[in-house]
Amino acid sequence: MHEQSAGVPMILRGPEVPAGRVIDTPVSLVDCQPTVLECLGSATDSSARDLPGHSLFDIANGATPARNVISEFHDGGSPCGYTMVRVRNWKYIYYVDYAPQLFDLDSDPNEDIDRASDTSCRDVLFECESRLRDMLDPEAVNAMAFADQADALGRLGGREAVMQRDDFDFGFTPVETMLDRPSGRSD
Repeated sequence: MHEQSAGVPMILRGPEVPAGRVIDTPVSLVDCQPTVLECLGSATDSSARDLPGHSLFDIANGATPARNVISEFHDGGSPCGYTMVRVRNWKYIYYVDYAPQLFDLDSDPNEDIDRASDTSCRDVLFECESRLRDMLDPEAVNAMAFADQADALGRLGGREAVMQRDDFDFGFTPVETMLDRPSGRSD
C-alpha cells in the first residue's frame, strides 16, 4: 500500500479544469461517476447524490470533500486481506488478524516509520480505524473475498489442480511459486 502503488495519479483536462494545477486531495474511481454525469450535463437524481463520489471538476477547482479514500487488497496467496484509508496526512493500513500500520505522509513521505505503536498517535489511530469501520467491516469483507476465491478454486479443481495447469495465467507470480525459489525472487 505504498503511495507509489496505491496513489495512482488522476489526470483531468477540459474547459472547466485549471491548466497545470496539481491537487493534493486524494480522489478515487468513485469520483468518476459524478464527473461524467456533470460533463454530460445530466442532472443527478437523489439516488446518485447519495453515492460516495465527488465531481473531479469541483475538486480541481479547490473543493476538498470531507471524506475518506480507501484501497483494498484481497489476494488468495496472502494470509489476510488489508485495507488502507487516508485521513488528511495520515495513511492507516488495517490487516485482518495482524497489527495495523500508521504513517504520517507529511513528515514521512517514504513511509519508513510506522507510528501505529506510538502512544502520541493513539487518537489518530482510533480515528482512522473508526472511519474505516464506518465504511466497511474489514473482517466480513476479507471473509467474503476469501470465500469467493475458495469457491473459484473449487470450480477449477482445487489449488493443486490450478497450480499444475499450463494454460492458466495468474497475471502475477503466485506466492507459493515465489517462496519455492531460493532467492525469493520470481524472475
